Amino acid sequence: MKTKLKVLWKRISTREYNVRYSRLAGEIECYKPVLENRIAISYSQEAEWAKQAKVLIARSEKFLSEFKIDEAWKAFHTAKRLEIMAMTDEERLTLADELRMEVAKLNVWRKEAVLEIIGRNRAEFPRPPAAMALMRAVELKDEHYNNQYYKNQLSQNLFSLLFGLILIWIALIFIFLLMFRTRINSFDAKWLVI
Repeated sequence: MKTKLKVLWKRISTREYNVRYSRLAGEIECYKPVLENRIAISYSQEAEWAKQAKVLIARSEKFLSEFKIDEAWKAFHTAKRLEIMAMTDEERLTLADELRMEVAKLNVWRKEAVLEIIGRNRAEFPRPPAAMALMRAVELKDEHYNNQYYKNQLSQNLFSLLFGLILIWIALIFIFLLMFRTRINSFDAKWLVI
């Protein structure tokens, strides 16, 4: 019951909650059949990666229901990275190509680390990267976006705090002016009586 009240309070008090919640809930719902299909076509029902991916998706849904959205995203992304274990060589090559295009958005050291793992172009790495290496490259990319989100959250919290302080100061100045005006009016009234 306490968790449900907490979630309700977050929904009421937070503008971005609904957007973040809906986005992740939609991602999970759309990914579950993709994961099931991947497990079925690769005959991986008993594979460790498939079991762990299902557990992580369930954890992601649990975290989401408890308003632990950051934890839910991390579990979701880890489940998606585990899927790389069942990819064919061609799929891993394609994913490596996609990562090469996306590394331009990463900070310098992550960009270099990812390119070191998957190569700067397909000519340099004509064979598909190993599944574990590709998982690490995708993890570096995911870490970058998680860090960006945290930085954005910190900035938003700072601006909210500053805005709140400005509002408090404006309210205090307004109250002070009202009190000062009342004192002046009462002072003028005393002089008029004399």
